[in-house]
Amino acid sequence: MKKIILISVFVLLIAGFGAAQITPSGASLKVDLAKYDPAPAEAGNLATVWIKAENIGLDAAPNASFELVPKYPFTIVDNDAKQTYGRIEGKSSVQLEWRLRVDENAPKDKYSFDVVYSIGGISTNKKSFNLSVVQSKSIYELDALYVGMEPAAYPGGTSTLSVDIANIASGTAYFVIAQAETDIATIDRNEIFVGTLEPNDFDTSDFDLKIKDDVKPGTYPVKILTKYKDDKNIEHENTNTVNVNVVSALQALPPKKFDTTSLAVDLILLILILQFVVRPIVRHYKKKK
Repeated sequence: MKKIILISVFVLLIAGFGAAQITPSGASLKVDLAKYDPAPAEAGNLATVWIKAENIGLDAAPNASFELVPKYPFTIVDNDAKQTYGRIEGKSSVQLEWRLRVDENAPKDKYSFDVVYSIGGISTNKKSFNLSVVQSKSIYELDALYVGMEPAAYPGGTSTLSVDIANIASGTAYFVIAQAETDIATIDRNEIFVGTLEPNDFDTSDFDLKIKDDVKPGTYPVKILTKYKDDKNIEHENTNTVNVNVVSALQALPPKKFDTTSLAVDLILLILILQFVVRPIVRHYKKKK
């Protein structure tokens, strides 16, 4: 009798263990950090992360979804946090790719992010990964320098903001693009292709700002984002801020000039009227008297 009970318990344990291993459609996902570049990641720059997602089960995994959940100092750029695959065959894998921006103030350390994944959305799993971050020693850096605002900016008016995009580092910046963004104005053409900037070189970019009607006089920031590539075709970004002054329309618009030419013509006409019209009439009446 005891043997029968022991055998029954053993069978139940095995059955329970087997049931715990069953996943949707007989598939099972496993995620691992394949690589990241650059390694270590640099504060203030971009890093590309590749995650290997493998279906270690025998059956296909339908509607497999993967979401990267960033934590400080990482933020996702260019692509969506969530990626979905309609089908991953059994014993096969796919490679996921995300681009992360590293906060420029991040101290040297190891930082984590999570990847949340599921099959058909029935249940989710989560795995954390670590990236090493160091302070950037990049030889590539662009700066944006305020040149001027013509004409003076005022509510409802349009002014041209001129900014020098300068290469202040020792490396050459290729395919430079400058973008402008501000809350106080609309910018119809807010992306300008600058080209190549050698070390200590600069080029001027002009942005037409249509100041919003409800903006009050004051000083406001305009964010200048520069994107470029280095000699290894790696993308970089720099963000700078320039300040612009907005004045009242009364201050910005020049006062109307007094038209002296028109006045002179009017005086001449008046003299001629007095000389040839009014005086003869007066003389005529005097003679009658």
